[in-house]
Amino acid sequence: MAETTGKPEARARGRFVPYLIILVLLLAVVGAAYYQEELGYFFKLRTWDQQAPGRTVLRFLDAGQRGDQKTADSLVGTQELKPLVKEGKWVGYTMTTNAGILDFRFDELAPASAPNEVPTEFVYAGNGAAMVKVPDHAGKPVDYRLELRGSDWKIMEIRAGRRRS
Repeated sequence: MAETTGKPEARARGRFVPYLIILVLLLAVVGAAYYQEELGYFFKLRTWDQQAPGRTVLRFLDAGQRGDQKTADSLVGTQELKPLVKEGKWVGYTMTTNAGILDFRFDELAPASAPNEVPTEFVYAGNGAAMVKVPDHAGKPVDYRLELRGSDWKIMEIRAGRRRS
């Protein structure tokens, strides 16, 4: 009489394991394909560090309040924001738009007290961006749009300012 090796349940389980592995791999591939765009932006925008764009804006505002133009300039990623000088002193930035000339003065942009964290929303369209809200001196939220350039977040747009008359 020939003996069979192993119990029938063990043999059935042994046949089931490769199918389970194939099913898990198939679900992983389908999931990666479905979320491909989000996964791409996750790595492109380094969204694992949610506070990085906010830290850039806070450094920018701090540099502006201290009068450190070199540091503030290094955090700006557009040539459209030009230094604003009043009475021989650098006080912020200016930008020419279709609506006129906008002035962005640090005494108006900087919050009364520096927040520890600022709300950040990532934009998963085009090249990707981050929108950061920081309250100004009066507590009104100001939006900053940043883009990742190389390994650094750069301020591309400030959605505030005073129109020059």
